[in-house]
Amino acid sequence: HPAEIMDKNLPENVGIIATHPMFGPDSFISNNRLKMMMNNTRDTHDQFKFWRQFFTDQSIQVMEMSPDQHDRMAAQTQGVTHFLGRMLKEYGIRKTTIDTQGFRDLLDLVDQTCNDTWELYTDLQLYNPYTDDMIDKLKLATESLDNRLKELQNVAD
Repeated sequence: HPAEIMDKNLPENVGIIATHPMFGPDSFISNNRLKMMMNNTRDTHDQFKFWRQFFTDQSIQVMEMSPDQHDRMAAQTQGVTHFLGRMLKEYGIRKTTIDTQGFRDLLDLVDQTCNDTWELYTDLQLYNPYTDDMIDKLKLATESLDNRLKELQNVAD
């Protein structure tokens, strides 16, 4: 989305290198496997190689891909992660005295995603053309699991 807007609205003499760090401040501090997306959208001034090397030298793995490829993958990674984190917060997930590691991981997911701004969350969901489909698939998956349990309950009754 941003690459399209820049390509459409910026003059031809303005270079465009689409980037998206696939990490935020929380991840940057604790993670040594950082990734970022880059696309040579319109490298008017031959800067793409310089910046790719700059980020690589910072121990960031640069993933070259089109903005559309990025959006498809981001809907399935960031979109799902942030949606589920916010959904679990809305649900009211809380620590208990018998938490398993998997449950603690879910609490960490809520902390990580809800520590980000509401604006980031809504931007991830509203400006990616593939998140509507992701949300629909999550709803269908929830319904499917619920229906399977109801079928088993009916057999048990």
